[in-house]
Parts: sequence; C-alpha cells; structure tokens
Amino acid sequence: MNFQQDLKNGSLIGMAMSLVARTTNAAGSSVDLQGGELQHSAVLVAGAVTDGTHTVKLQESTDGTNNWADIEGASFSGFTSGAAQRVVQTINFKRGTRFVRATATVASATSGGVYGVLLIAQKKTTGGDPQLT
Repeated sequence: MNFQQDLKNGSLIGMAMSLVARTTNAAGSSVDLQGGELQHSAVLVAGAVTDGTHTVKLQESTDGTNNWADIEGASFSGFTSGAAQRVVQTINFKRGTRFVRATATVASATSGGVYGVLLIAQKKTTGGDPQLT
C-alpha cells in the first residue's frame, strides 16, 4: 500500500502556516521534514479574502530558525479579494534542507484574508536522509 492509499500512516503532514486572517506579511511555522522523502506537496487553503494582494511561497532552512531561503518553484499563484473565496491550490516541490515554512507577502490589506498552508510528504521507507546528515 502506498502513502496515497494510507495517508494517515504513510505520510508526514505539517502545518506550515496556520489558517488565520492576515493583513500584514507573515512567516509560518518551521516544519521538520527529515522523516520524509525529498519530493513534497503543499496545499494552500483560502477562505474569505476581502481585500489586498496575497502572495505565498515556501522557504527552507538547515536549522529551522535562521537563514531561510526561497525554494525554487515553490510559490502559489497570488490572489486578491473575490478571486480567492474558498480556493485550494496545490504545488509540488523538492526541498534541499531539513526544515520548511510558508511565508505570505500582503499588500494593500485592511481586513485581509483567511488562509493557511499544509505540507504533505511521503514517509521514508528506509534509513536516514543521506542529503541531510
């Protein structure tokens, strides 16, 4: 059985950005993906977006605290009010380091928008991560 058939036991799922209202730039929580394969998926879930322009991307770090860098190709399509009402976007990405987070850049928002990001990775079926030792 593969991880898609058994999401609960075959996957690592982490909250890279909590589902809350945003009116300013924000950095999500650091998610430790060492127990997962290097190829991952991310899911952005947006509820009501009343104003502003919102752009969300993923970043990675070797220690989960400092030196965050953008992950190439790991950006969601930007969205504005009206366009992002109850929208789900997914992207696939490959990480190069152990820790990943989501960041949001928000412009011209007064009441903003509600959205969050989940990371999904297939659990490793063998020992440690050779690229992260």
